[in-house]
Parts: sequence; C-alpha cells; structure tokens
Amino acid sequence: MFTADTFRPFIADLVARNAISIPPYPANAMRLRSLVSSGTFGINELARIVKEDQVLAAAILRAANSAMFRRGDPITTIDKAVGQLGADEVCRVALAASLGKIAGGNGTLAELRRVAWRQALASAICAGHIAYRRGLSAETAFICALLHDFGRVIGIAALEEIVRTQKMGESLTAAEWSVLIDEMHVDLGLLMGTRWKLSDVILDVIAFHHQPEKAQHSPEFVQVTAACDDIVALMEKCPYLLPHDLEALPSIRGAKEANALMEALPLIPAYLLRLSEMSADGLPVASLVEKPNTLLGTDHRKIDTKANWVRSNGDTPCKLEFITSEGLSLNCSEPLPEGGVARIRLGEGSASLEVSGRVMLTKKEKDRFRSEVQLFVIPGVGKLAWDGLFQSATA
Repeated sequence: MFTADTFRPFIADLVARNAISIPPYPANAMRLRSLVSSGTFGINELARIVKEDQVLAAAILRAANSAMFRRGDPITTIDKAVGQLGADEVCRVALAASLGKIAGGNGTLAELRRVAWRQALASAICAGHIAYRRGLSAETAFICALLHDFGRVIGIAALEEIVRTQKMGESLTAAEWSVLIDEMHVDLGLLMGTRWKLSDVILDVIAFHHQPEKAQHSPEFVQVTAACDDIVALMEKCPYLLPHDLEALPSIRGAKEANALMEALPLIPAYLLRLSEMSADGLPVASLVEKPNTLLGTDHRKIDTKANWVRSNGDTPCKLEFITSEGLSLNCSEPLPEGGVARIRLGEGSASLEVSGRVMLTKKEKDRFRSEVQLFVIPGVGKLAWDGLFQSATA
C-alpha cells in the first residue's frame, strides 16, 4: 500500500530533471490579447479569430448567453456574441476556455482537476469585481486570479503521469492527494509562468498569494487574489452568504465592497456552468480518489418530486434519492461531473425550483450513477424555498 510519501521522490525527480509537462500558452487567447492591446482592431477581426477555434467559439456563445451578459433574446452568432461581450471579456473568456479544456480532460484524478479549475474560475470572476471597486485593472486581476493556482492542474497531471509510468493502482483520499498538490502548486505555477513568459505582476501573484505581505511587484493584485481565495473558501463552506459574512473577512475592505460582491456572487454559478461545459477527450478513466459513501451528513430526507439535471443540450431526468439542508443525492443514467458545477431542477412548471450545486461525489452503481450535489451560492429567495422543501420532506 502506498501513501502520499510514496510520490514525493518521484515528484522531486521530475522537478530536478525539468521533466514536468507544461502545456503551451493558449495560442488564440494570445492572438486576441495582442490584437486588443494594439488598440487598432475591429469586432469583425476578433470574431474571425474566435471562429477559427471550435472550442473557443462555443465558449464565447455560452458566455454571451449567461445570466451575467445576456440581454433579451438568445444570441446565436459569433459576431453578435463578441459584440455583446466586448473585447476585454472576449479575451478573458478565450483564456478561461482554453485553460479549461486542459483542466477538463479525463484522467485518474480528473475530479481533483475540476475542483482546482472551478475554484480558479470563481476566484477570477470575483477578482474582476474587486479590482473594479479598488480602481485597478479588472482584466489584469482576472488573469492573475485565473492563473495563480494553475500549478494545481499542472501538479495533478504530474501525479497522473507518475501513477501511469510507475503502474500504481491504489487510491488515496481527496485530502491526501490535496496535501501533495498543495506542497508543489506554487513551484509548478512559477515554472509554468516562466515558460509562458508571464509578467512580473502575474509571477508575483503566483509566488505570494498565500503571503501577500511579501509581494514585490504590484502588491495590490496579490491582495485582490488573496481576497478572492478567502471568498471562494467561504462559498465552498456555506451555500448561502450574507454581506456580514464577507465583511468579516480581513481581506475585504468594508461594507461597500462586501455589498458590491453580494450582487456579483449569485451570477457565478451560471458563468461557471457556461465555461465548464467542456468535453473531455477519450473514455472515462477509473478514478484513484477514494470515495466515501456520502458527503452530505446523515439527516437524509425523502420527497416525491421529479428531478432533472439541467444541461445546455437538454435536460437529463434523474431519480431524487434524498435531500438534506444543504444538498441532494441523484441517481442518473449519466455521471454528473464530480468536482464541477451542475444545475438541478426539482418539480415541474411554475412550482419548480432550480438550484446550482457543487458535485461533491459521483459513484457508479450497476449501470447508473449516484451523485451528491451541495448547494452553491444560493440567493436569499432560493434559500428560503429550499428550506421550505427540506422541512416538508419525510425524515
């Protein structure tokens, strides 16, 4: 039986030999940013670059139709989507979609990569809003927050490669894998940043987001990223946040900043869903993350209502197994993306309730899949509706 200690010599060897695999910086994202930075561009030129990349084009359409940006009727063309989003947002979506394709691939630790990517993307969305409030570049803050923990994705890929080459087939818990990932993510992030020739500001954010007081280049962006880490950690612990929850964070600057963030937070799940609907290449791989039986506590209640996994290509009917005060368990014909975000509809018609949740656990049971979903950034009216549903359920 191996433990986390088993991997450390292999990781050290890869680093010493400079053999860590780093994907190339997304080419089309770079082209778009270079064009926008030149100051001499038209929407048609941006749209042309987007149309050359099928993954990017789909992501731009999804983002333009998300709750954060959509105005009126659905947008069905790239030209209109680019015009709706604007140049800076197109660049942000391009980078996020390209990196998301890397993070979303199959592998023995795929769910850990999805968690790392979900948290990075949520952090980036928060960063843009905080930077705007603090008079900083929202574009720079978004990129800094998106990339600051991408060393986690690089590290998880390295662990998967060690598992493959050393023919290791035993599982560790998510917490045990996370210890290893946490140990190396900053060093691997800096290696990535050096190979990608990232700016000193971004390298500083990667190096010091856990120690903002040590930042040397533009410490204000390090502080914004550190604040976003605090917010994301809070969102993951509590499905429903109030302004005073944010104000209590030392990294948040007062009630005005907290209230501004409260307006943005409910939009995050939809944005994450739009940018996370990426296809993984190849067949699913058996996971090496040890699966507990449940992650939703013990107060499981039954309720007789229809349940659907809401997806952009059509709803997937599921059986609702139970609900708790903070989530639900579904039995579906397809696996919900463990580590990602899912939208669930309970009930029918005007009486239905839609909620967003983090997919905490997915296990195959015979020819179907059981998934546990914890509520994620639920607005006040949704929380009241969920509480009512839970109280009406049978213990």
